[in-house]
Amino acid sequence: MKPLPWALALCVHLALAVPHDHHQHRHPARALETAHVIHTEIVTVTASNAVVWVDQHGNVLSTDFPGFIPTYHPTTTTTTAPSSSTTSESTTSETIDDEPSSVIESSTWPEPTETYTSDEPPVTDLEPSSAEPTSAAPTTTSVPGGNKDVGNMGGLGVCYELIDGAVKCKSSSVLNSEFAFLKSQGFSRVRVYDIGCPLGDVAAAASQQGLSLIAGLNTVGNVAGDLAKLVGMLSNYWSVVDTIVIGNEVVNNNPGLAGAVVAGLSTARSVLSAAGFNGHIVTVDTFIAHAGHPELCAASDYCAVNAYAFFDANTAAADAGNFVLNTAIGMVQKIANGKQIVVTESGWPWQGQSNGKAIPSRENQQTAIASLRAAFAGSSIPLFLFQAYDASYKAPGHLGVEPYFGIYGS
Repeated sequence: MKPLPWALALCVHLALAVPHDHHQHRHPARALETAHVIHTEIVTVTASNAVVWVDQHGNVLSTDFPGFIPTYHPTTTTTTAPSSSTTSESTTSETIDDEPSSVIESSTWPEPTETYTSDEPPVTDLEPSSAEPTSAAPTTTSVPGGNKDVGNMGGLGVCYELIDGAVKCKSSSVLNSEFAFLKSQGFSRVRVYDIGCPLGDVAAAASQQGLSLIAGLNTVGNVAGDLAKLVGMLSNYWSVVDTIVIGNEVVNNNPGLAGAVVAGLSTARSVLSAAGFNGHIVTVDTFIAHAGHPELCAASDYCAVNAYAFFDANTAAADAGNFVLNTAIGMVQKIANGKQIVVTESGWPWQGQSNGKAIPSRENQQTAIASLRAAFAGSSIPLFLFQAYDASYKAPGHLGVEPYFGIYGS
């Protein structure tokens, strides 16, 4: 789905289907971020300043409510995970309370007067709507930072779980062995998640194999404090670290946190510069979140985008590369103002429930991965495949696929 270069500003009464984590994969937060069930909520909105995005056929693609932030009831989930201060078999329990629940505060939303649903396939080539535009499309705003020269971003990357099947941080020997294997498969870059495992061991293994590393924070609730921990683990390995991530899909989870993410990036630039880091600093989010919040890309050194063809019910495995490169990234290019885009996650599950034409299987996973690699081989946009190995600690989640994106099994 691509937005038009304008929107229709309407006074509307409509029901919105709000997918939570529709394109998101949860990763360890501190030691381990809790896997969770993904909901689709029907939310009723009445607003005088709604901005409705349509395609050339008049089909509604999305709706924004500038200046209006809904109130959610947060839920709390608990899992067992390794402590961030030890690599022994001791465990700690951590709660995640920043996820919106499937219950919306009733006082926030008036009763609906009509609903809207659509089974239309994604639109890849949009023409101007016949409706008269009354509002301009979002444009990149001026924000501090985000102007560092990206340089050579080439090379195929892969996302990597630091948690093993026993829900413990992988040992140095396992890191060295698996990184060596990944190097033999043609990967030159590895992306890992959060600060719950000893990142110094990760960076040392990456250095030994000649791999560059993307590391960082999943959340933005305590950027300065979390970065202090990260710097303590990585400051001797800056030459290996290509990028530090400040927030993974934070805005996809909660659009109201876009300002906090931008502020977190500013804090990170100050902290990391003082610590001697001269690499890239970005926030990672879904292509939909980027399209709706150009400030994320503007505040980052490059636009770091997660995009999954599997979650589009009209896309089969063989078309995964085309969907990600032309549909998903096509949306981001409209707001990137020429800035480099990097696909920081894209993959296909080998097990779980079918999603229309998107069917999980080993054969389809191989087909989708081949399609992605072929599509991006001739592109200037770097690609990270999600992911090297299964995440067996995760709950099944939406369509029962969350643990099963491992390209090489568990």
